[in-house]
Amino acid sequence: MLLLLAPACYHFTPGVDEVTTDHKELLGSSETVRGFFDRFQAAYQQRDSTLYGQLLAPRFWFTYHDFVANADRSWTRDVDANTTYRLFKASRSTKLQWMQYLPAPARSRRTR
Repeated sequence: MLLLLAPACYHFTPGVDEVTTDHKELLGSSETVRGFFDRFQAAYQQRDSTLYGQLLAPRFWFTYHDFVANADRSWTRDVDANTTYRLFKASRSTKLQWMQYLPAPARSRRTR
């Protein structure tokens, strides 16, 4: 019986860490503006499309102004997630550094 237990009890192996790690804290709180941008930065730097996709709401739309055509262009969450996934796969590394971000001012809600 002792021969069966001996290989399983290697005394040089480290013990099991009893402290649980909250991965949300490592990436920043998703409930704050800074936390969102920290997670966005981590997704790009790690080229992690799963982490990136978690930042986009199901009804997300990206809209920008095309100055050449003088028109607004938009795409959906699926197009954005797919394009970002291909960007991450095609790149060897990415670095994203926020210089400044400003939270949007609170909008007044109108009742109808």
